[in-house]
Amino acid sequence: MKKIVKNNRVEYVDILRSFALLYMIIYHIWVVTNIRFNSNIVNSVISCGGSIGVRIFFIISGFGIYRYLLQRNFYFYFSF
Repeated sequence: MKKIVKNNRVEYVDILRSFALLYMIIYHIWVVTNIRFNSNIVNSVISCGGSIGVRIFFIISGFGIYRYLLQRNFYFYFSF
């Protein structure tokens, strides 16, 4: 698989970010409008969507911080 980088951005991370945003938008619309579906599976997937979106954002920010530190050659040395 080829790593696609444009203007110091990784395209796969942008795709994950869009999925996370989509999850959270659908979840907030579902909560505000109080729409419930006949299928319990759909309701449970949507109800988990908000937390899944937030977790994806945490993973993306950790990846971004790690990548930034690697580019700046920051090394952490731990001693006890």
